Amino acid sequence: MLKARNQYVAILFSLLALWALAACTEEGSSLVADGGIRGTGKSVGPVSGFGSVIVNGTRFNTDNTDFIINGEVSRSQASLAEGMVVVVDINAGDEDRADRIFYDDDVRGPLAGELNPELRQLEILDHLIRYDSATVFRGLSLAELAELLARGEVAYVSVSGWRLSTGEFLASYISSRAGFTPGVDRVRIWGEIDDFNLPGETLEIGPLTVDYGQNPEVIMDRGRSQLLATDEGAVIVVEGQLDQIGGVLTAQRIEQKDSQALLENIDGDRIRLEGSISQGLEGGPSGTFEINGIKVRVNPSTELEGIAAAGLDEGARILIEGVGDRQATVVAKQIWTREPETEVEAEIQQIEVTDNPREGWVEVGGVWVKVTLSTIVVGEWADGNTTNLQFSDLREGNAVAVSGIARDDERGGYIEAVKLERQETARQFVVVGRAGGKVRDELLKVLGMKLRLTGDTRYGDDLDEDSIAPGDLLAITYEIDANGLLSVVQVDRRGEPDDLEIRPQEDRPAPLNPGNGNGRGGPPDGRPGGDDRRGGPPDTWPGNGNGNGNGNGNGNGNGQPGRPGIGPGGGNGPGRSP
Repeated sequence: MLKARNQYVAILFSLLALWALAACTEEGSSLVADGGIRGTGKSVGPVSGFGSVIVNGTRFNTDNTDFIINGEVSRSQASLAEGMVVVVDINAGDEDRADRIFYDDDVRGPLAGELNPELRQLEILDHLIRYDSATVFRGLSLAELAELLARGEVAYVSVSGWRLSTGEFLASYISSRAGFTPGVDRVRIWGEIDDFNLPGETLEIGPLTVDYGQNPEVIMDRGRSQLLATDEGAVIVVEGQLDQIGGVLTAQRIEQKDSQALLENIDGDRIRLEGSISQGLEGGPSGTFEINGIKVRVNPSTELEGIAAAGLDEGARILIEGVGDRQATVVAKQIWTREPETEVEAEIQQIEVTDNPREGWVEVGGVWVKVTLSTIVVGEWADGNTTNLQFSDLREGNAVAVSGIARDDERGGYIEAVKLERQETARQFVVVGRAGGKVRDELLKVLGMKLRLTGDTRYGDDLDEDSIAPGDLLAITYEIDANGLLSVVQVDRRGEPDDLEIRPQEDRPAPLNPGNGNGRGGPPDGRPGGDDRRGGPPDTWPGNGNGNGNGNGNGNGNGQPGRPGIGPGGGNGPGRSP
């Protein structure tokens, strides 16, 4: 394999540095009205699928693409996986073709006991790694990691994601295996140089001592190949090997991370970038903020979707489309929230297909979920193996966990999925979302669902039916009976997005709302008829709907407009209101 460092240094090759470079990139057909970048550009974001490589909603043709993965040049995408954050160098003449795709692990090393599922974080060589519901785990599952560490064993972990201003990382992808071999397994760390001992050829990054006296490859600013005393305080990435866990790191490569310098030649480039803000908005409507040290400028014409200017604060996860200027700043044209705040975990009740086998709608536990090309769809099995999937692999009855972004529509809202994970079984029915209003008539509305509070409903600390306020972020465990009624088992408060402990939500056909319309037939013997959208609970709330279904039954209920049934059979059943 050829070394890519010397060939591509000027382009950028660490993921986060590339990230910066791409501060003008990310691409996503479901998120951009014109369907993609026109002309020269870069797209930076998590891989969401294959069949070529899908990044930010665009499927890039990779027939003649160079893949630069952890510094090695290849013509194969076999080493990539869903969730890895990559930089796509887009062909100047074809916006759907990738000339080069870059990937580097951000952090790599041993994990030995520093895992906190309650706070959703782990620690690798003094690097705090946060994860959320959209993080993809490969190799060992989160539960398997916890079991391994509880036995006093060590795991070898690689992380891809976004570096925050605190030096912490928000992980999009975590790969791990049991065991770590000092002197063999390569590690990768980030940090500022301090306690520089130039004569002794050592330096310190946090508590870790780095020996750079074994002729490592050095890439400092402007291509300089040696360390100087003036480099103290510079942010560098070090790759090498440990003599023992907690011991000295012998450097094999040292690279300075000066992201802004890598953006010198992006004037006029169209760029899309997904990441977490490392420095919040300053200067008001025409101010700037930073992602991984890259400046992004907003102005009064910048379009914001799902986030206000006041929300462009440190830690917010967003997607930017913009244009590079001569000052190596990305001028943002559009900004979308990508905060995975909303979740649902339940079984698939209905599926609505589209012409694209990777896109469509699913109803999950009473919540409608929109799956797009930007959605990461994976399957997790009892043996810990994670499988790449696409929308067409889903079936009614599958147990899934969805995290995404809450979107509003005329029927009550839906979840635009950031990640959908198919599971062996549904452990329980859970939804995480914001209360749509005060509790009325013992009904709690979340994402358009009507959840019934009963005398058996349990409440978390400092929470009861009367204290639930509109906009509260809640974690709700619930049940669905044979008639489609949703009954709440338990309600708890969840932390806000700043806590990095929540999940996303978005677009969906509405749930059970009163109204009239063409709906599916009423449930015969406890099972709904055959329209491809479920109507409201039969014999529960007044309402009328006409539908032809695959079953026969009579039922009246409230719901949103449905579509004609898909097979023979008939009955008066619930409709869905427009």
